[in-house]
Amino acid sequence: MSKIKKILITGSEGFIGSHLIRFFFNKNFQVITFHYKKINKIKSKNINYYRCDVRNRKRIGQILKITKPDLIYHLAAKSLPSFSFNYPIKTMNTNLFGTFNILEECRLQKINPKIIIACSSGQFGSRPLNKLPYKEDYIQKPDHIYGLSKNFQNMLGMQYFRMYNLKIIIALIFNTTGPGKKGDVFSDFCKQFVLNKIKNGTKIIKTGDLNKFRDFLHINDLTKGLFVLGKKGKIGEEYNLCSSNYHQISEIISLMKNKKFKIKIL
Repeated sequence: MSKIKKILITGSEGFIGSHLIRFFFNKNFQVITFHYKKINKIKSKNINYYRCDVRNRKRIGQILKITKPDLIYHLAAKSLPSFSFNYPIKTMNTNLFGTFNILEECRLQKINPKIIIACSSGQFGSRPLNKLPYKEDYIQKPDHIYGLSKNFQNMLGMQYFRMYNLKIIIALIFNTTGPGKKGDVFSDFCKQFVLNKIKNGTKIIKTGDLNKFRDFLHINDLTKGLFVLGKKGKIGEEYNLCSSNYHQISEIISLMKNKKFKIKIL
C-alpha cells in the first residue's frame, strides 16, 4: 500500500468499521470516515470524521471532492437480515442506492480510488452441508431482502467496473465476531450466561436451532483480510473472506461445558 495514503471507510461507526479505523490508524494511514450515527472519535490529526448518510448523494460528492481518497472501504449498510424482513425498502435504499451514490460520484468527479465493497455470505442463501463451503462463483439464491440487497450491490459494483473502469473489488464477508459485536450467537449466549441467575445449580440459555452450521471469522482476521485485499486484491474480482471451516452452533454451548445449565429451544 505504498501508494495509498488516504483511506475512506463508510459505515465507520459499525462493528467492522470501528475495528478497521483502529487497524489503519495504528499503521499510520490517513483515515477518512463516514458515520451516520454517533461515533466514539479518536483524537488525531490522522483521522477526519464526516457525518454522512450514504443515501445523500450531494453530501457524498462534497466530501469526496474535498478528500479524494486513494482507497474506499464501503461498509455502510443495513446489515441485519431481521431488519430487512420488517423494512425491505429502507434496506434497499441504504444498501443498493447508497452504493450507487458512492460509485456515481467517483465516476462523475473522475476520481478513481480502489473501492472494496463489503458484500455478504447471505447472498448465497441456505445450502446443505454437503454443498459447503461456498465458492465465489456459486449461484446466489438469498433467503431474505438483506441477502438480495447485497447481491444487487455486488452486481452493481461489477457493472461499474465493466462499464466505467472503476477499480472495484468485492469482499464477500462471512459471519464475523469479536469484541464489540452485538446480536450474534456468541454475544447472545455469553450475555445470557453472565446475566441469567443460577437456578438449582443450573443456568438456562434460550437458543434457536443449534443444529445449523456457520463459518465464523474473528474480527482481527477480517481486518487483516480487508487490508490484504486493499494491498493485493485484483480489480474486478470477488473474494470470500471466511475460514472455510463450518461449525455447528451447538459447539458454542460446548465451550461452556465446564458449567452447568439447561438449554431451552425457542
